[in-house]
Amino acid sequence: MNKHCIEERKSFNNLLHVLKIMRITLFFLFFGILFSSAANSFSQEFTFNLKSASIREICKQIEKESDYVFVFSDNSEKMIDKKVNIDANAKNVAEILDAVLSNTGLIYEIIDKQIVIYESAKIISAKVTEHKIPESIIQQPAKKQITGRVVDAQGEAIIGANIVEVGTNNGTVTDVDGNFSLS
Repeated sequence: MNKHCIEERKSFNNLLHVLKIMRITLFFLFFGILFSSAANSFSQEFTFNLKSASIREICKQIEKESDYVFVFSDNSEKMIDKKVNIDANAKNVAEILDAVLSNTGLIYEIIDKQIVIYESAKIISAKVTEHKIPESIIQQPAKKQITGRVVDAQGEAIIGANIVEVGTNNGTVTDVDGNFSLS
């Protein structure tokens, strides 16, 4: 047998190999820093002094000075016209909303750039017990068909997400487009 190779052997250049590894490392380092700085941070501070302003007016003022959008639930519509005084000097949104909503029975939740304001569950349960309906009048609620789509922060569909009705075993799973339907 002939043990000699016909092709010419290429010598392995260590310097080119090291430069290629460094280039790949810098590429990943650059994108790691880029993505870590792209995180949502809304620590904006506000300064305003409003006397006898409604909660709705204060929310509009915050919307005007920031990227936040306020969403009010149906059960909070009566309370957001309540007049309050606010003196905010370099305070963030959470501090302002804590001060404004402290004695109103309303609570808030910040979800990305949306602030949802709704009535506290404690207040709602107290109202329900005050207006107790006799059990003979209570009827079985009509079944409703709930449909929707589950997406991630980038707007891409989430496949196989579990959707379960609270307090029951009724549930479903999203399809390949992130859509679901629940009775």
